[in-house]
Amino acid sequence: GILDEGGVIPVADFGGDTSGVTSPLLAQSLTELPEAVDFPVMPDIYVPADVSNPMYRATSVAFTPGTDAATICQTVDDIYAAAK
Repeated sequence: GILDEGGVIPVADFGGDTSGVTSPLLAQSLTELPEAVDFPVMPDIYVPADVSNPMYRATSVAFTPGTDAATICQTVDDIYAAAK
């Protein structure tokens, strides 16, 4: 498959059967790496679907001149409160 032949290193703990893996680098990333690193938190796990689209807009304003951290945090809090 593409993982084995391409040597793609997964960014999350695979936790599956690695017996068919022939690439040494991929095998190491699937067996030793999970114990040696902290994997990134994937936002899809923590951000509910009904919050995702409004969240894109809220976080995009972070790069608008004059927008401060307090405004961004308040906007994110408002989005979560509206989704409940």
